[in-house]
Amino acid sequence: MDSATKAMRVDVISQQYNGILPLYEAFYIHSIMYSAERAVAAFQQFEDGVAASSTPAVIVGSAQESLAHAAAVSRFFWPMKKDDLAVARGKRLREAFQLDDLSPLKWRKL
Repeated sequence: MDSATKAMRVDVISQQYNGILPLYEAFYIHSIMYSAERAVAAFQQFEDGVAASSTPAVIVGSAQESLAHAAAVSRFFWPMKKDDLAVARGKRLREAFQLDDLSPLKWRKL
């Protein structure tokens, strides 16, 4: 595909579909829900591991897993790429999930 065709498609998807073609919307929603569920489960595993005095490997591993899944969720809503398509998609997803810039998911300093 040449660059002019690609640019035209990006414009159409960004402007007419708010960054997500309808047939892919379910994929994004499912992916976000999966990552969020895995993050919650890993945070629970971390808490359980600390309470049970599990090995450091189990505790650190569950902490890393929980943060990795939370970071994945964050990237859906605030993509690292700042092209028109990614910006439109992130905005659309934030609106669908009713998130704003005050959400803890936006904070990436950890």
